[in-house]
Amino acid sequence: MEQEKTKKALKRNFFEEGMAVEDGAILETAITESEIQEWAQSNFGRKLTDIELNRIQELWFEAEGAVDARYDLLDAVIKDAINNQNNQWEEIDKEYIKGKE
Repeated sequence: MEQEKTKKALKRNFFEEGMAVEDGAILETAITESEIQEWAQSNFGRKLTDIELNRIQELWFEAEGAVDARYDLLDAVIKDAINNQNNQWEEIDKEYIKGKE
């Protein structure tokens, strides 16, 4: 339950901080320091030190799990985007089409 609250807060922070998708990308996976700290506090009981944050920056490029997680994310969102059972995307699709006109 706490993890779900944190996910919602992180999503809210993403848009409040004005983060935007750039360079033609349609999906942004950047993670801000505030998101990392909020996640650490909620799930590990404390914020990270500066040295731990630096380690994360280094690990991100070296950790196979991070690369795998990125492709797992792509797989999950593509599957969900393709799936339109019971017209679950109807309202979102209407808004998209309306915005294109």
